[in-house]
Amino acid sequence: MNDVDTYGIPQVVIADEYWIVRMVLRERVESDGSMEVVGESEDSEHLLALVEELNPDLVVLGEQLPGKTRGADLCRALLRTSSTTKLLVLGYKHEDELAFDFIVAGAMGYLTRDTESSEILSVATAVVRGEYRGPSWIIWRLTEHYQRNATREFNIELDLTSNQREVLSLFARGLTYGEIAEIRGNRPMTIRNTIYQIKSKLGIKSVQKLAIWAYKNGLTDCASDE
Repeated sequence: MNDVDTYGIPQVVIADEYWIVRMVLRERVESDGSMEVVGESEDSEHLLALVEELNPDLVVLGEQLPGKTRGADLCRALLRTSSTTKLLVLGYKHEDELAFDFIVAGAMGYLTRDTESSEILSVATAVVRGEYRGPSWIIWRLTEHYQRNATREFNIELDLTSNQREVLSLFARGLTYGEIAEIRGNRPMTIRNTIYQIKSKLGIKSVQKLAIWAYKNGLTDCASDE
């Protein structure tokens, strides 16, 4: 059981090859006392062992962490080691192809290294809650990928409301909560809650799979026709 379930304070492991980066990240993550850093790692082998031992709520992962297992493969290995641990990747630029690979592999967030301290904490908190926090273009790339490679599997048994279908169709196109809220005249928090409700109704845990479901069920066609 993760510490967040017992005490309400998420436990975090920080992994980066540079000690100075780990130090700065620790300061940022623990800046308001809402999270606790319980471990640090400078290579992938140690990180995997640490995650198996501690089962943290969140791993903040340096994009280029050295070791035998690296990149998206490391992301998959971490999630196999602890299925409840969320991953937030720290990279160098949002346009990096690695960002797409990490999200496809299961990471819930992606930030660049020059992100402000307050935003890192905010994003980390959201990722622990199971919310996607990364470049919006990645969700659309996921949809495009499955347009090329997946067979449609329409499921009319699942009863989404018209409001939920519209929000999901926009989300699957890669729009952020804020952009969807502006289009619909809602607050971003309302959109976030709607996405959460959709995931719960469909029994889908990740936004990656949610975007795929939207494509398979024709909701991206609905969005593009508006």
